[in-house]
Amino acid sequence: MPKTGECVLCQLNSVMPFYLTLWRDRGPMSPVGRCRFVTGHRHGISPEREEKSMNELMIESGMGDSAGNPFDAIKRTRPDGSEYWSARELMPLLGYATGGGSWRNCLAVIERVYASLDNMNMPRSQQVRDAEDLVPGLNGGTQRRGDFHLSRFACYLAAMNGDPRKPEIAAAQAYFAIQTRQAEITRELTREERLAQAVLESAEVIAEQKALIAAKDEKIAGDAPKVELYDEIMEADGTYSMAVVADMLGWGRNTMLKKLRDEKILSIQKNMRNVPLRKYMDHFKVVAYVKHGVDIGYTTYVRPSGVEFIRQILGTPRQLQAV
Repeated sequence: MPKTGECVLCQLNSVMPFYLTLWRDRGPMSPVGRCRFVTGHRHGISPEREEKSMNELMIESGMGDSAGNPFDAIKRTRPDGSEYWSARELMPLLGYATGGGSWRNCLAVIERVYASLDNMNMPRSQQVRDAEDLVPGLNGGTQRRGDFHLSRFACYLAAMNGDPRKPEIAAAQAYFAIQTRQAEITRELTREERLAQAVLESAEVIAEQKALIAAKDEKIAGDAPKVELYDEIMEADGTYSMAVVADMLGWGRNTMLKKLRDEKILSIQKNMRNVPLRKYMDHFKVVAYVKHGVDIGYTTYVRPSGVEFIRQILGTPRQLQAV
């Protein structure tokens, strides 16, 4: 039988011959494979079967078939859709006696479940509820009998606190371990949970929007004095010198000009050096002048649209620098 520390697949496969013999008239499963979950352990799941998901293995074996599964057969559902199991009905499936001492066994199991919940700081009332059942009395009437209604997780704890050498316990451990995880993944949210989730998502969106607005406001406030300064150093015709633009973008003037020449934004011809190509002329203004009384030279200025254009070419962050 499974030992403490074995993976759920190992436990499931180990108890399957017992389980199928008890609840379905089938033969044992075939061996043999090396367990990839517990070092040095070998179990009866072949490599091909090991590749299957836990859910597929359960369905194939019959543990996922509610029509023939004893744990599903005693499962009950409340009007709100939540599932629970009667502790009295669960005890025989865990291998506990059904005679006069059955209630004492049940109470002992519930105490161990309570201890586990307390250790995990989980409220007892969410997983275990006190209950009463009406059963036939000795004189033909009915009488009340104490019981507990257990959640799927509480059933899992009850199985995990049992003796793993008992095949019934091993079967329950495998079943509830897999089904608890499956329920966590696939269960439909309640109306209250959906509302809570929507509120949380809305709050996150609002917080993100507020953060973006705050960041933009901070940037605007930080850029305001720089913009005023740029207005002051702007040429009379509304353009900027290359040196000013380089300072604004955090580049050296000569380095920036070389980059623009390399990107074929500015000309590399000797007599037209640093003059923008015709297709980029909208972002610049070129002023001719006479140097040495003979030669004609050119000075390139940057229009406001050209500052952003150059920033994109240089790949610099959208952050103005003080000059």
